[in-house]
Amino acid sequence: MDWATSPASTVRISNITETEPLISCVMPTYGRPDFVHESIAMFLAQDYPNKELIILNDCPEQKFECELPGIRVINAERRYANLGEKRDAAIELAQGELIAVWDDDDVYLPWRLSLSLNEMRRLGTEFYRPKTFWAYWGNEPLHVNETVPGWVNHAFVMFTKTLWREVGGYPPRTLNEDSDFFDRIHRHLNESFIAHPIAREDRLFVLRGKSRYAHISISGGENPLDLTPGQYSLEPKPIADESLKQHVEELIRLHQAKKPKGTDVQPLLSICIALKNRSRLSVGEETLELFPQCVRSLAHAAEQMADTGEIELVVADFQSDDWPLQEWLEVEAAPLKVRVVSLDDRFSRGKGLNAAVEAASSDHIFLCDADMLVKPEGIQRAIDIIDSGKAWFPTYQCLGRDGHPEFWQDFSHGMSAFHRELFQKAGPMPEFESWGGEDDLFHESLARFAPIIRERSPFLEHQWHPESSRHENYANPRQSDYQEHVARSKSASSRGESPCRRFYACHPDWEGEIHLFANLRMARPGVDIGSYELTPETLTLNWDRWNPETLHWDNQACSYLSPDKEFALVEIFDTESEESVSREVAAPLVAVVGLHSSGSSCVARVLDRLGLYFGDDGIGSYVNDQEDQGGCESAQLVSLLERFLPFPSTKSPQNSRELDEKLHVFMNRLRAKAATHKKMPAMTSPLLCQAADSLLQLPMRHLRLIHVERPLDDSIRSLQAREVACFDAEWIEDHQRWLYQGKCDLLKRVGEVLTIPYYSLLNSPDKEIRRIAEFLKIHPSNEQLLAAAAVANPSMRSV
Repeated sequence: MDWATSPASTVRISNITETEPLISCVMPTYGRPDFVHESIAMFLAQDYPNKELIILNDCPEQKFECELPGIRVINAERRYANLGEKRDAAIELAQGELIAVWDDDDVYLPWRLSLSLNEMRRLGTEFYRPKTFWAYWGNEPLHVNETVPGWVNHAFVMFTKTLWREVGGYPPRTLNEDSDFFDRIHRHLNESFIAHPIAREDRLFVLRGKSRYAHISISGGENPLDLTPGQYSLEPKPIADESLKQHVEELIRLHQAKKPKGTDVQPLLSICIALKNRSRLSVGEETLELFPQCVRSLAHAAEQMADTGEIELVVADFQSDDWPLQEWLEVEAAPLKVRVVSLDDRFSRGKGLNAAVEAASSDHIFLCDADMLVKPEGIQRAIDIIDSGKAWFPTYQCLGRDGHPEFWQDFSHGMSAFHRELFQKAGPMPEFESWGGEDDLFHESLARFAPIIRERSPFLEHQWHPESSRHENYANPRQSDYQEHVARSKSASSRGESPCRRFYACHPDWEGEIHLFANLRMARPGVDIGSYELTPETLTLNWDRWNPETLHWDNQACSYLSPDKEFALVEIFDTESEESVSREVAAPLVAVVGLHSSGSSCVARVLDRLGLYFGDDGIGSYVNDQEDQGGCESAQLVSLLERFLPFPSTKSPQNSRELDEKLHVFMNRLRAKAATHKKMPAMTSPLLCQAADSLLQLPMRHLRLIHVERPLDDSIRSLQAREVACFDAEWIEDHQRWLYQGKCDLLKRVGEVLTIPYYSLLNSPDKEIRRIAEFLKIHPSNEQLLAAAAVANPSMRSV
């Protein structure tokens, strides 16, 4: 097709009026026949009826055939020049106006098509891409991945065929054809990056990181592509990987369990209100029905939006007795879905809203005051801003006693709308027992994680009531809790001075930094504050809002550990401030560096057997034993590095500062997690060869580098013969030489380096393992030494 002369179509998602339009799922495939059987089963399991699956196979020696309804198989006589042309060819064959990408090696959950279509219609968009998805790396549990530029985010999108035509389809290339296609879409739609929030239970895709077959752009594939010639009769088969199958079954149960009884989808929006005696407020001889009027306005809005979806009202009621809710709420609220949470505590707006958010069915949250009047346009505005990935803090008009607008309340942060995931990141609202300030702090907290839309809204109105009634239900004087919080925060920050010591904490309920100040105050920045007591052997954290926690110094872990739970504090060492370290000894961080196919995986397995800690999310495999598929590359580390240094890149990351920051956080987290296990932390990945600046953020005396040496040409040939054979041999060679240059630069800059010749390790494992133990100053047991030597056995190597 000549894209330049093709007439533009006017079809838009709003013009697709059929109740169930045809959705065309396009699957280009090559060399993964077993996965095609599984993918067919996933297609047939979709809960959306009007669908077709187009399988475009260009492995000339393999002929696929399938007689199942809704499935079309096209066997090309030759290989396409590149993946971009192949994707375009598959879409040309599609009969539907809606195109769903359907890659052959990933997992699509049964609601993938129906939810995508519903969201496209609700959002009025031609292009839908959810913001989060699951990833499977062969270990427990599944990983939550976020859709970001430069990382996997193509395999689960849906778009109109019209949009595909208008942007010129995919570029004629095999690597990054998807990201270039997205760039065209973003320019065409005048968007920077499109990714729509999705509820945890609704995530519709599982990236099969651990795969029987090679991937094109990520690691995790175990074997070369299967190009065995023959006739293949395609039929649905369950997922063969038993661990992955169990994960998928659990996700399906989770999705089914979250549905409100008698409904198929969650509400569009959950409106959360904290309440104490606002239903019948006596003012002289007059009675103000503030909350009933609020409910009536919400019910009217819900009625006006009935065709769009259901609205939920969640009320956290602190034992209101002026007009008990059970006497009137259900009748006045129809057609709202109503949920009441009864609280028996002293009134706290923050506590009530936190409880209401917890009970809400929707992931779209709108915090509302009980005396507000809300119009349908206000609810729609809240939904639209949430879907854009932002938070909404509108200001509103205040009505006079006669019901007419008097002035704008431009300083309040009491009304807000956001996605549940943003709430979980920012933390709960402060639970003050005095009026005022908790909403301002909550606004500051959310602003750290998402853009804020701050605007006057003509669709929100505040009902008049006496000023005194604002705080009459609180136990403490007006703003007293807020003022005390501010005073403590100023004390904790030591009047703006920097903390004298910084720690990274791994707690059973949270992770993050803790700062200790010279005035004996401490803070978990932006979340909690308190004081601390430090002795030569203990550190006690006296939280202002929680019970004290005492940790003891552990010489083996070189950190502070809790005696009764997995809670560890490791000090954060900056290269500029090494003098802040109070102990002469600190657990080093070991980095194993080497090219792909250099033997670094083998050395990492040796270190694992010697008792070092690589994380709980290891992927990859060195040995041939099919029952021993564990690896020592942290999936989180791999995901992070491949985002900035995608295989087989030969370019330094554009945003190296962001890589430095994220890798620094990963290293601190790894050190803290290792401390809870009383082990020495370690990490490995070939891409670390090009991350010298990030690694050197640690002071030299805390970084131990183990360099795995194998002749460059051997590593190149070995990698070319492995599962990445789908890449051009020259690309692979260029990538390896690029890593080699980075490795040489890194070795020049690091003080303590141990070089392990790979062939020497295979031929004389006992000797090299003793060198490793001496270098790290560890004393492994005989059992550990035997186990380490076993994985260095030449008969078990995979390269």
